[in-house]
Amino acid sequence: MKKFSVLRTVSIKTRLRCLYFVITVLLAIWCSYMMFNYVKDSQDQAVSLNSRIMNEYAEDINSAFTALDSVTKFPVLRSPEPTYLYKYLSSEEHSDAEILAYYADTESNFTKMLMLYPNLDVIAVYDRNGAGLKRSQSVSATTVVQGDMNLPWVRDTLEQMGSVTMRPAANLRDMGLEPPDNGLCAARAIMRVEHRAPVGLVIASISLESSRQYFESNRSYQEQTMGLFSPDGDLIQGNVDESVYSAVNSKLELSGSRDIIDRNHITVKRHGQRYIYNYARFPNGYLAVLETPYGPIIRAALLYQALPLLVLLVFFLGIMLLMNRMILSITEPLSRMEKACQTIQSGDFSCIVEDNSRDELGDFTHSFNTMAKEIDCLIHEVYEKQTIQAQTELQMLRAQINPHFVYNTLETIRASAKRHEEEDLSQMAYLLAKILRYGVTSGSDYVTVEQEMNHLNDYTSLQKLHYRNRVSFHVYIEPKLYSCRMIRLVLQPIVENALYHGIQSIEGEGIIEVIGSRSGDNIVFRITDNGKGIEPETLERLNDYLYGKNEDFKSIGIKNVNRRIGLSYGDGYGIKIQSVPGNGTMVTVVIPLIPESGGK
Repeated sequence: MKKFSVLRTVSIKTRLRCLYFVITVLLAIWCSYMMFNYVKDSQDQAVSLNSRIMNEYAEDINSAFTALDSVTKFPVLRSPEPTYLYKYLSSEEHSDAEILAYYADTESNFTKMLMLYPNLDVIAVYDRNGAGLKRSQSVSATTVVQGDMNLPWVRDTLEQMGSVTMRPAANLRDMGLEPPDNGLCAARAIMRVEHRAPVGLVIASISLESSRQYFESNRSYQEQTMGLFSPDGDLIQGNVDESVYSAVNSKLELSGSRDIIDRNHITVKRHGQRYIYNYARFPNGYLAVLETPYGPIIRAALLYQALPLLVLLVFFLGIMLLMNRMILSITEPLSRMEKACQTIQSGDFSCIVEDNSRDELGDFTHSFNTMAKEIDCLIHEVYEKQTIQAQTELQMLRAQINPHFVYNTLETIRASAKRHEEEDLSQMAYLLAKILRYGVTSGSDYVTVEQEMNHLNDYTSLQKLHYRNRVSFHVYIEPKLYSCRMIRLVLQPIVENALYHGIQSIEGEGIIEVIGSRSGDNIVFRITDNGKGIEPETLERLNDYLYGKNEDFKSIGIKNVNRRIGLSYGDGYGIKIQSVPGNGTMVTVVIPLIPESGGK
């Protein structure tokens, strides 16, 4: 009956109402869980499809990078002599023959580039004054064009000393060109090799129409957008919002290979809304992003599951109404019984409860009416039961073991060993009594580091008496940490674990070292042994076992220590085991540094 004692402290009506509330909450949680799964499935499908779209886009961007890098190099290539175009741009004065050769050479190179790269939309070359020639896929002839070489982005490109830079399509329109909005544009300064000075500018644009069409035909929601950002965060291509770069880039780690495209997805909250970002980060620092708002995903999940959700809601309401009627069928007879009990409590034993129902409550009411006449007898029986229960509890209390009995017994053994000149046995009994007293002493669970170290020294002294010269212990803790506070029984169970699982299985002398030092705002203890070590696979499972991720091991001592550390100090503190098979094991314990005057 004791296991129901807590429930019996409240009325049945209250318990039924609580049950009604609990079932309502559970049903609501179940409905929420089902809805969450619907949304999660929609999200996973969107992420999977977005990954395919981003892979297509990233491959096209990467190919465009390579093509634009090659196309914008042609003015300075030597095979084996410099091109007429390069000679023309490098000199101040030109003869009619040089001008004709410049036009012919440029026309020839434009034709070659357009043949080599069918998706090349437009290519143009400018001299230092902005006079240039251009050629596009839509126009078969090379035409004259005039650009403004004083534009900020043009000056920035010239300052790059020949490095290719990606530019938005809008920039190229200022130079008299008309690249498509969905193209990837690049510019490079034509450098004079002898003096490392810019003598002209080459501009090219490659179409990404296939990526745009693939995106338009395969995206899940109309609200999705996609774009490409420069390493400086400028939007180069696409229709994604420019503020996306800072939101996404701040979440990305800089680690990883710089020779491959880093592709993944993250979730970011921006402007009060959640977004999924599939991204591809290129080795040159450019970042391609596909943005998917959470709102359409939730709306799609609700729309797709509208009928199941409606059925679920009707079922939920039906269950609630049925439960309400069932609870009323119980609580109303109980209310009548409650009033009758209050009447009997006032001394009127003639109270009769009217109830013609045929269920258990009807039977109970009939029995109640009968038992009302015998209430004095029932009180007597209850009193006897209480007396018997009190006697039983008194016997249980007498059977409890007094810890002082154990201490006194060990002291008796120690004194007897002393009389018989058994110094080792006497010392072992003394040390064991100290160890037991430290473990069961009532009071705060916190002790000083010095007290914990002294307890560890008692334990190692006891083990030295047992193992003689087979095991040596070395304990060093920085003296300035002695006054700091920590939970008790942290070091001894770990040293015991190292002794029984690491040292006993080797031949020769075993060595266990305990080193305590300060690391920032933490205290770090490192317990090492020269035992047989632990295999990597077993070590990984053992570290997971310490944090409750599996139940592959039966040892609970070191796991309990780690659990106590986590409960006392929170996340970020605990135990980590490192080991090399054949070379021993190191257990690292990290706890916060708490001065003697500090709180827990």
